[in-house]
Amino acid sequence: MLRALTSAHAEFLLVYEANGHNATAAYLATHPGCKSRVAAATEGYRTLRNPQVAAALAELRKDRMRRLGMDADEAALLTAIRARATLRDAFGQDGKLLAPSDWPIEFALAVKSYKPDGTVVLFDQQRATETILRMHGKLKNVAAVNHFDHLAYLAGKQLAWEAKGGD
Repeated sequence: MLRALTSAHAEFLLVYEANGHNATAAYLATHPGCKSRVAAATEGYRTLRNPQVAAALAELRKDRMRRLGMDADEAALLTAIRARATLRDAFGQDGKLLAPSDWPIEFALAVKSYKPDGTVVLFDQQRATETILRMHGKLKNVAAVNHFDHLAYLAGKQLAWEAKGGD
């Protein structure tokens, strides 16, 4: 993958991946003679559009996803865990909130945020449940409704009702 690239392209790509995908900064770091940020931005963009660089970048990302190991089944499992989470799991038998380090893993995975004052926010169970239902074809996406059209319709009905005397 990187072997097919020139050394300059390979170095650029590694810096680009390491710096959080900032092509301008990667170009400046790998081309010290470039003093213009505008030129670096242009050349960084061009470098990313090079077919060999783009192919190597796609391969690097594919390899990373393989290493990270999150596939569709794991994502579905995480979504199912979040759909089943209950706040009760955060409390001990004495009714007191457990320390986060003592939370069951199933509960900890469902926590969206936690504040030191004890505020716990879980991921949206309804949304997680809807996601699972869509995955299994049990729930269809509903067409977007233009709420303004509906409000205009209701306002027209209201005006007609008032014109008749409100009875």
